[in-house]
Amino acid sequence: MSSKSKSFLPWMYLSELSDDFVSAPGLYGFSCADPYVSKIISNHLFKNKTFQVKTADEITLEWFEDTVGGYDLFAAEQCFKIMNGDELKNIQFLVDDRIDWGENTLFIHFKNDKKVFKTLSENNPHNFFKVSAPKPWQANKLIEFYLKSMGLSLDRSIVDYLAEALPNDSSLYMNAIKTLFLHVQPGKPIDMKLVKELISSHKLDFFNLADIWVSGNRTQFFKGLLPLSSYEDLMRLSIFMQGHLIKLIDPSYQEDKKNLSQYDRKITQNSQRKTKEEWEKDLRLFAELEILSKQKSSQVESFIKNRSV
Repeated sequence: MSSKSKSFLPWMYLSELSDDFVSAPGLYGFSCADPYVSKIISNHLFKNKTFQVKTADEITLEWFEDTVGGYDLFAAEQCFKIMNGDELKNIQFLVDDRIDWGENTLFIHFKNDKKVFKTLSENNPHNFFKVSAPKPWQANKLIEFYLKSMGLSLDRSIVDYLAEALPNDSSLYMNAIKTLFLHVQPGKPIDMKLVKELISSHKLDFFNLADIWVSGNRTQFFKGLLPLSSYEDLMRLSIFMQGHLIKLIDPSYQEDKKNLSQYDRKITQNSQRKTKEEWEKDLRLFAELEILSKQKSSQVESFIKNRSV
């Protein structure tokens, strides 16, 4: 019998989870980084159940003994959902084999599968599962998953366009779906021309932009960011470029690699194009862009436009 909790992609949850997955009293949980996917699956599991929502800081040994742990002989059946399980501190009392759950259920949501999730799921693998993040090339399946969860449908060509035009970001996919259906009359098909007017392509090719930057053509680099992409996309680009520049400053990370990728070899070739001090100056520039993007500052526009001429 496997000691590992199951793992599957978002659109597989109906086949992987029985309708009565949360049936018997006890400890349950799942890990999912995508808040939209997490909500869809949680709503499915609890569609016929009443529950109380708790935060991680409320889940203490004292609370557990008073409320859940089966010590109160007159306690009524209760179900609790913990929304930020990654922040749980003391969890030893949750892995005690002597726990009498009575008629109580504790269901924990995690954003990652790190230490806390790993400890609890290893102790009770049949009641825990992980929802894997789709690969970028599976974006169309993720979009169709969202559509189905909302009782909506789009022509496959439109789904493919959204997957290609938008960065791999669930919030952008959901916003695009909502935007499209706000601009269409019920019962009428959505025209691709309208789709392209409402949802323009904002996908940035980070690796291509990095090559342009390393070549020294800063003007072309910043022109490639116009018209302005979303703050989220610019923030991700800034973080990517900082990581890229750190590798150029110190390519020694490759020493532990048995096989170098094409990207690694380009790092080696390009690291000598500038001095360490010059790369560090570039690093500070992208750190500044990251901060402005995080703040959703109006200065982002002038920051980019002033450098694109």
